[in-house]
Amino acid sequence: IVAQNTVNINGNDATLPSDFTMAVYSSNTLNQPRVMDSIIYDNNLIVYVGNKDSSGNTPIYGLVDNNMDGINDYTFNIFNVPSGDSSELNGVCIDPITNYVYFMTQEKMYICFNAHDYTLSQISGYNGNYNGNDGNCTLFMTFPINSVDSTHARHYAEFSPSGSDLCIAFGADCDNCDSCTPPRCTIRCYNMTHIRLEYSYNNLIINNGINYDDGDSRTVAFGVRNSVGFDWHPITNNLYFTDNGANDIYPSQSPPWDTYSPDDELNVILNEGDHFGYPYLHSNGSGNPYLRNVAQVNGIQDEIYYTSAQYQLAIQPLGPHSAVLGMKFYNRDLLIEQGCAKGTKYPLFPSQYNNAIFLAQHGSWSGGYQLVLGYRIDVVKVTDSGDSVTIDLFDNFATGFRENG
Repeated sequence: IVAQNTVNINGNDATLPSDFTMAVYSSNTLNQPRVMDSIIYDNNLIVYVGNKDSSGNTPIYGLVDNNMDGINDYTFNIFNVPSGDSSELNGVCIDPITNYVYFMTQEKMYICFNAHDYTLSQISGYNGNYNGNDGNCTLFMTFPINSVDSTHARHYAEFSPSGSDLCIAFGADCDNCDSCTPPRCTIRCYNMTHIRLEYSYNNLIINNGINYDDGDSRTVAFGVRNSVGFDWHPITNNLYFTDNGANDIYPSQSPPWDTYSPDDELNVILNEGDHFGYPYLHSNGSGNPYLRNVAQVNGIQDEIYYTSAQYQLAIQPLGPHSAVLGMKFYNRDLLIEQGCAKGTKYPLFPSQYNNAIFLAQHGSWSGGYQLVLGYRIDVVKVTDSGDSVTIDLFDNFATGFRENG
């Protein structure tokens, strides 16, 4: 990516490829937005965002673009964590089969049957027929609580493209663990085809929630410290995921600090049940910490537990503490098939980005490390044969959301 365009975003100059631009979708409402999902429903774009407001409350907002011009027109609080659940909302995902919306905290997962209708019904003059007073939300699943450290034990979830699987990340319940007992440090997938048939969404069973270890579930990845993003390859259906690396796993060292900290990671599951190392093996990239060398990664190991055949290294190191909060494949072919290129204000990405991965990085804090990473969007191109993966490109796509970021 050579030619560039600069756009001012909230006072910072964001740089991206010359044939792209960007704009702020919503501002002045959200305090600490994290995970989000979106849907086009009744000719409205609704973006659901988990947020922590300035008072410590954790509502889910529905941000509505009523005229599809790329700017948020309405913001509605559509769900708040019940008083018996003291943990923060984080994960948000939409079932592609039913359009139901799911929200997750550290302790529980909730399902909203009428979130879209309820959100739009709050627009003055909207012609929908929904008369409910809320999104008709109820408990869907209860997670194990143990002695949960809130730092990484929040849950991220996504539905597979077909809607057959609902996959949930169970983060570590500590910052630097000596061990990690499942379901912590795993990604677990639930057979939603069976669950939809087995449970009536309106009976008492679902109102009491299903168990996290329901028989219609399986663990697809172990040794995952804190994944806040995954997606499926559009052709092979392999599951890719990001993982945030550990903090300060070494004794205090002099700068450069990136030499002594493991990288955040991009991983792929080629065999369900593989172990990705945490807390015994960490991935360490080489070269510029702002843009690691393509596919060059070494293992930082615990000599007691490590064997080279036991754990999977990352396919691409992402730099230490870049805090990747999301990843998506850009399935341009599917968008064309669905007619998304017709009659829309915004054109599709150029064909060179078909099936590329876009990674959004929250970014590190600067305290003690003398280096600020992240605050950017990266692009990764892969060759995926189904049985093996090669990284063809790793590059910065959009940078400059924070000074020196």
